[in-house]
Amino acid sequence: MRKSRERVEMLDGLSELMWGRKLSKSLDDRACVKCGGEVVRFRDRESAKEYDISGWCQKCQDEFWVPPERNEPVSDEEWYAKNILPLEE
Repeated sequence: MRKSRERVEMLDGLSELMWGRKLSKSLDDRACVKCGGEVVRFRDRESAKEYDISGWCQKCQDEFWVPPERNEPVSDEEWYAKNILPLEE
C-alpha cells in the first residue's frame, strides 16, 4: 500500500528531527534511518516489514525490541511473563 504524500512528508519531518535523515530517502537508499548503516538482510519477514514501516535496520530493531539482558529475540509471552506479569502463588 502506498503512503499518501502528506503521510510521507509527516514521517520525513519526524525522522529528520529525530535522526537527521528523511525516512523516504533512507528507504530509497536501503539505509537505516536511525543509524545510517546499510541495510543488508533481515532475520525474518516481520523484521523486513518493520523496516518498511520504521526504516530501522535489523541491528537497530534488535536494540529496541530485544531485552538488554539477552542477545536473542524472545516471544512477547516469554518477555511479559518474566518482566510484566510475574505471578507469585
